[in-house]
Amino acid sequence: AAVHTAGCLEDLLPLRELGVRRATDREKVCGYVRENPQRVCLILDGLSEILLSQCSLFLMNLIKGITLNGIRLIVTSRRSASVLKFSEEFPKVFNLRLEILGFDEKSLKRYIGNFLKPEDAAAVLSQVSSSPSLAGLMHVPVHAANICSLYRSGVHQLPTTLPAIANAVL
Repeated sequence: AAVHTAGCLEDLLPLRELGVRRATDREKVCGYVRENPQRVCLILDGLSEILLSQCSLFLMNLIKGITLNGIRLIVTSRRSASVLKFSEEFPKVFNLRLEILGFDEKSLKRYIGNFLKPEDAAAVLSQVSSSPSLAGLMHVPVHAANICSLYRSGVHQLPTTLPAIANAVL
C-alpha cells in the first residue's frame, strides 16, 4: 500500500525491503513497535508529496500522536501550503520545526534577475508562478541554478519535476 493509504502499521513499515519475509518475523517486528513505541523512530519522508486530505485515518492519527503514542517521528516535507496549514491546525503535533532555508520569494526573483536578461527572467518567473511543483523546487538554490541554466541554453518550456530537471540538465 502507498504510505498515505496505510491502514495499519504493517502497511507503513518497509519490512520486505529490510529483508523481513516470513509472516512470523513481520508480526514480531510490528509487535515490538506496538509495545515499545517510545524506543522507535519512524521517518516519514515527503509529507508534501501526498494530499493530507487523502491520508488514511491511521497515518493522520500516527502524525497527531494518537496511534503509537510515544513514537518518535521525523517528518520531512517541502514547503507547501497544505503542510503549513496542517502544522498550524495541530501545533502540538510537532516538537520542533526545522526549516532548511533556500530562497524566499524576494531573493528568488533577485537571483533569477541576476542570472538572466530581464525578458528571460520575466518568462521564467511566469512559468514558475504557474507551476506549483516548479515553484517549490525553485526555492532550492541548485534547482534554481539548473532551471536558469536550462532557460539560458534554449530550453524555454521548463521541466516541472526533479527527474525531468535532472534529465534535461544531463
